[in-house]
Amino acid sequence: MKTITAFLAIIAASAFLYAANPPKPPKAVQPGDKKADHPDDQKVVCPDGQKAVCPGEQKIQKFPLSLYKQSYLVLGNMDDQVKAQFSFKFDPFYSLIDNLGLYLAYTQLMDWRFYDKSSPFRDINFNPEVFLRLESQKNVFRNVDLGPLDYLQLGFFEHKSNGKEGADSRSWNRGYVQFQLSVGSTLNFGVNIKYFLMYLKMIEEQNRDIQRYIGSWETTVFFRHMKNGKLGLFELYVRFGAGGGPGGFNFYKGWQEWGIIFPSPLQHVRPYLQMFHGYGEYLLGYNKQRTDTWGGTFLHGTGIAIRIGLTME
Repeated sequence: MKTITAFLAIIAASAFLYAANPPKPPKAVQPGDKKADHPDDQKVVCPDGQKAVCPGEQKIQKFPLSLYKQSYLVLGNMDDQVKAQFSFKFDPFYSLIDNLGLYLAYTQLMDWRFYDKSSPFRDINFNPEVFLRLESQKNVFRNVDLGPLDYLQLGFFEHKSNGKEGADSRSWNRGYVQFQLSVGSTLNFGVNIKYFLMYLKMIEEQNRDIQRYIGSWETTVFFRHMKNGKLGLFELYVRFGAGGGPGGFNFYKGWQEWGIIFPSPLQHVRPYLQMFHGYGEYLLGYNKQRTDTWGGTFLHGTGIAIRIGLTME
């Protein structure tokens, strides 16, 4: 099982790195450029009116892999040690239909006892899903502008498990509806709401009561500076969910996460601070309350941080 897990992790990590740094398209041949020595590299002139790709030319297609949820690596004390997550989504119809919005996604969260003698993984959470997203100015309806609605997302199937057996086995399966609303092109304020429905016959017996701790919804409220449609100087957010079962509002359970991403003179590297408090950080200890605080840097959505943690029963 460990060998299979490591193999899957290597494949997924390789795909993530390739998605984060896609290959650059070949440079177009300009008038006056010297022709390449190899005949296949020379530009071929097609007859007028011919729309097909000419021999010797390369058809440039958009890359089907892209980043999805946050991807990061955080370093901590001897209790927390190392936490890592990577996440990407794949568009299987990218070459057939532009902006269809049907994605296969994969996220993997790892609790890594890196400082121990054999550096084992204490818990690995595997999280594949299938969803359909209708995104403003990027959709099959001629890229229609949806106004304050950034996107509407329908999760047909989302699975999460830790790959363990016996008493330590944890898993659930669910569907969900998610949407994000925001206003402001430069100073952007918004809210993201996700409501999910557990498939009750597809929940592991050992975590049958998990909705008492993580509930059935989560909300993110954010305020950020945007530049050319991308994150500008900063972002502040709070993400939270309540326990209490389906539709519950028990904030003595549930969880909260606060974060701030600071400006940086470097284009893709940013310092940030984040705090987590509550239940369900990992599947294995979903019914144990944790309080963790860390700070570090973000790189293309990937964080490297120093983490201090406290675990309470």
